[in-house]
Amino acid sequence: MANSKSSGGLNAFVNKYIMPVAAKIGSFKPLIAVRDGIAMAMPLIIVGSLFMIINSFPVAGWSDWLSKIAVHGVSLAQILAKITNGPLESWD
Repeated sequence: MANSKSSGGLNAFVNKYIMPVAAKIGSFKPLIAVRDGIAMAMPLIIVGSLFMIINSFPVAGWSDWLSKIAVHGVSLAQILAKITNGPLESWD
């Protein structure tokens, strides 16, 4: 009983004092732009992170295998590093 009474009081407090401030902050145009930009970049961040995990998996045999496998003369490790790092790294 005490928990439901205190949580009801907490809900009332949050609805009365915190929610109006949160609504004003949530309607602030620059913050909306930042939120939308992060939401659009998130899938690219996730895919890049998956390639990074595949390329730098902490097993010695895995990294050796990635270095030995080649596609058109370029090792799979170099391809995964290129995907992860973008144009910062050369194919050499």
